[in-house]
Amino acid sequence: MNNFFNEEDKQLIAPDYSEIAISAGETDFPTEDDGDDDNISDIDEFKEENENLAKENNNMVTNNNYSPFSQPTPQWGAGNVNTSTPSYPTWGSSQPGNNNNSGGFWGAGSQSTQTPSWGAGNSWGSSQQVGGGNKVAIDRTKKVIITDFLDIIVTTYESNGRVGRVPRDIYDILPRFDVWDRLAAFSPEKIYMLAPINLFLGTATISAAWQTTFDYCCLSISSYLRLPYHSCQIIAQNMVGIPKSNIISSIIENADFPIERKDVVCIGVNSGGNGQSNKDRVAAEACGIDYIDLYQLLYNMY
Repeated sequence: MNNFFNEEDKQLIAPDYSEIAISAGETDFPTEDDGDDDNISDIDEFKEENENLAKENNNMVTNNNYSPFSQPTPQWGAGNVNTSTPSYPTWGSSQPGNNNNSGGFWGAGSQSTQTPSWGAGNSWGSSQQVGGGNKVAIDRTKKVIITDFLDIIVTTYESNGRVGRVPRDIYDILPRFDVWDRLAAFSPEKIYMLAPINLFLGTATISAAWQTTFDYCCLSISSYLRLPYHSCQIIAQNMVGIPKSNIISSIIENADFPIERKDVVCIGVNSGGNGQSNKDRVAAEACGIDYIDLYQLLYNMY
């Protein structure tokens, strides 16, 4: 590298101390054995100690089956080994000492016990059948359906399954499409829906907003069931003090086409169950027409 520079340039370049050190013999690299290397005898001694330690560990595991708790420990793959530790049942099997079979365990499926396990049979979480019987076929010969507008055709957003909840206004109407699907199974020719306006408005007159809502619901149900618009009708009137049986009889007798009572079915929610009134069932029986509870229709019929 110094051949490319003249003498003046060489004076400006710092000297290469590595070359000076090598020429003077002052490098850090040892030129002779300093005597610090391990002797071959030291390596053999270290190897012998490791071999002795490995033999001791092997003897403890193989011959003594040693465990920190001073209990015989079976080796992996050795099969069943009798030990002094009692064996407990695995998850999902009957518990020791439980001879009365008083209850099933979670995840065991159907058990011949007094209390069925979760998810087995008619336990909690399975579909419950109202009345406990097998499902029955819907009588598809019924041509006319008479039911309530509130609680059956529509409900309110705040009802949470409770009946008799009056909507706050027209915005609080929630269609019950699950019921509409069941009504379609009848293939009806006419559907009458009772809407006591005294419950909706507190007056005997229908406001323009509610009249528009009733018309819209009739059009929606007719379209959903693929029926002519005039096939769905809402009977909106003040029903205070008027027996429901009289209203049903008036519908049958004053219809725009002859209706035979054997072709009529009444669907209601007040069927006389626990905590319920039976006025819907009583009204249907008084009119001589068949009656179906709404929840029987939804869960016990096809």
